Amino acid sequence: PIQGAAITVQHRIEGNTTGFGVPDTTDAEGRLVLGNLPPESEISVTFVRNSFLTVSSSPLVGHPGDVFPEETVVMYQAANVAATLLGPDAKPLANQQINVVATYADDRRINATGTTDANGVLALVAALPATDVTLEFSTSLGGERQSRLSGSSETVLQADGPNNIGTLAMTGSVP
Repeated sequence: PIQGAAITVQHRIEGNTTGFGVPDTTDAEGRLVLGNLPPESEISVTFVRNSFLTVSSSPLVGHPGDVFPEETVVMYQAANVAATLLGPDAKPLANQQINVVATYADDRRINATGTTDANGVLALVAALPATDVTLEFSTSLGGERQSRLSGSSETVLQADGPNNIGTLAMTGSVP
């Protein structure tokens, strides 16, 4: 259980999204009970806590008198990741925007974006979950003749480690 996770509640009526009620926090058991929600609107709850990834509940739509089932929302500790990315020519992908998709063991996904340094090193700080993940890296190169490079790595990210996954050779063609 994560005590003290800050929550915000959003409700959506006819395409307009607004906040609702007073922000709150989870109790010692990591629980939160909400009441008096606006009827006929889509409700979602967002949970935020330092050193954890922000997560939102599944959207729910209720009618007067409805009681929603209990939902378990999993918050993962945030992990730092570093990797050196090389192009198909074995040269570092310097100063290149990289898209990263982390796929959890249960097939959930989270996206992150970063830029490599002059040596092709990508460093993402507190952007990915500390758990078993498959990381997929991708980028586009070139002007008019863009090509796409990609690479992947299966790893276990730790919350308290640098998680340097080493050198990854991206595949694809360079224009």
